[in-house]
Amino acid sequence: MNALLPPVMAEPRAVPGVLSAAAFGLVGLATLVYYLLGIRRGFREKRTTIPVLVVLTNVSWEFVFSVVHPLAGPLRAVVLLWLPLNLVLAYQAVRYGRRDFAGLSRPAFAWMVLGWLAFSLAFMLLVTREFGDTDATYSQVFVALFMEAMFVVMLRQRRSTAGQTMYFAVLKTIVDLAGGIALISRYPDRWLLYQFVAAELVFDAVYFVALRRTFLAEGLRPWRKI
Repeated sequence: MNALLPPVMAEPRAVPGVLSAAAFGLVGLATLVYYLLGIRRGFREKRTTIPVLVVLTNVSWEFVFSVVHPLAGPLRAVVLLWLPLNLVLAYQAVRYGRRDFAGLSRPAFAWMVLGWLAFSLAFMLLVTREFGDTDATYSQVFVALFMEAMFVVMLRQRRSTAGQTMYFAVLKTIVDLAGGIALISRYPDRWLLYQFVAAELVFDAVYFVALRRTFLAEGLRPWRKI
């Protein structure tokens, strides 16, 4: 690679179709299962199963990369499948999410939701322009790292397993690991991706351990709750 050429401008490396299909297919399937289980659990417990700000960020990402800058091939179809499910999760976030922001009035919570939605939508558009990131490489890892950090914050704030299961922790880790392998195999010289993926997996591990300890502290069997 030309030493004067920033890694972000380098062409993606050719990756065996089987590896790419397996990695991205695992991401798509694990995310789909998570969304379905999360919606079910959210309505059962009347709690958000994904942090409020993360849900809004996910909706923005999925809208931009299915409508504004549609991803190529079957990836667009997968994102279009995710989007309506995430809108249900967004509904749950608006309806139940204020319980995680006890100090906010209803109007303040509504303004926070609208403000963050506008910010995250603008961020997706701008990061795509700044990095030429039409295949959503950087925005994926930005969103994933934010999500994993916010899950740890949410668990610490709630101090309970409300809205959470160990299966969510496993599914999130599968998505991050498979997605990281897929992206790094395509762009092995983009070292920033290594940092983000490593940080995601660290947060996954912290969340997994902390959630299991919380289940045990509540006298519950961690794997009984689905």
